[in-house]
Amino acid sequence: MWTMDNTEGFSQDQLDDINELRGRLLTEASEEENSQFAMSLNDRITNEWPADDLEAAVRKHLGM
Repeated sequence: MWTMDNTEGFSQDQLDDINELRGRLLTEASEEENSQFAMSLNDRITNEWPADDLEAAVRKHLGM
């Protein structure tokens, strides 16, 4: 989870949006993939921020 304590430069609203997206995408990953997927997902969110459509950009790069 992304919080004000472990990130810099994000508003709480932005963190809420990121965590909502992260939760949706993690739900789609299987249990076996979840740990590795979570690391890739966090990296991809960081790399794609601030895309106009963050979800579309992350999905594209993760092949979803």
